[in-house]
Order: sequence, then structure tokens, then C-alpha cells
Amino acid sequence: MFAFFLFEAHVRHESAERIFREIYFEPRWQVLFDACHSIPIFLLIGGWFLWRRNRAGMLFTASLLLHSLVDWPTHLEDAHAYFWPIWRRPLPGLVSYWHPGSRFWILEVAILAAAVAFWIHEKITAPARPPAPA
Repeated sequence: MFAFFLFEAHVRHESAERIFREIYFEPRWQVLFDACHSIPIFLLIGGWFLWRRNRAGMLFTASLLLHSLVDWPTHLEDAHAYFWPIWRRPLPGLVSYWHPGSRFWILEVAILAAAVAFWIHEKITAPARPPAPA
């Protein structure tokens, strides 16, 4: 999303209003956003990291899945196709993340804070690694 906005605003010199009212909904961008929210793709990536026994990769994939699962109920007009490429229709949520007065940003900040706290806890409590052989 950040790369999309920076590209449209600073390379193509589009206004923020046009970016989020029109350009965001263009099919070329929607396919990219759908792929970046695709639960089947994340499950495949997660399975690969599991097979490789890559803990960091599994956690990264879990964060992608968690993001999509939080996005799903909080996007109405700008819903994504969460099962892309299997099912290409957007699946709208129950409430809009963007409507005035919405408090769903609090949930996302809480999840971020919990993830950071977990990461710090892991770093503090991790056993010391032996020095690498020369």
C-alpha cells in the first residue's frame, strides 16, 4: 500500500484524493492488492517455511495471515479477494475501516504491540548461542 501511494503520488504526481477514490480501484492495482492478501498463497508460503523448518519465515507468514484475517471484517467498499487466485471476487467485511468514528485502528495497534512485546520477550529469554566454530 505504501509503495502504491508513493508511486502514484510522487512518480505519477496524482492527488491523494484521486489515488484513493479512483486509482486504488483500478483492476491492475486490485489484482496486486488481492495477491498481497491471498490466504491460499500465504498458506503455500507458510507450508514451504514449515517444510524448511524456518521459524522466522513461519512467523512472517503468520503475520501475513493475521493481517488478512483482521482486514477481512473491516473492509466494505475496498474489500479484497482473500482467496485469490482460486476465487477472484472481493469478500466484503461487516464494517468499514475508513468510516468516520471507526475504532478498528485500536485493534490493529494492539496486535502490533502484542507482536512487538512477544519479539522482545523472545530476544530477552532466548538462550545464549555458543560461539561459531572457526
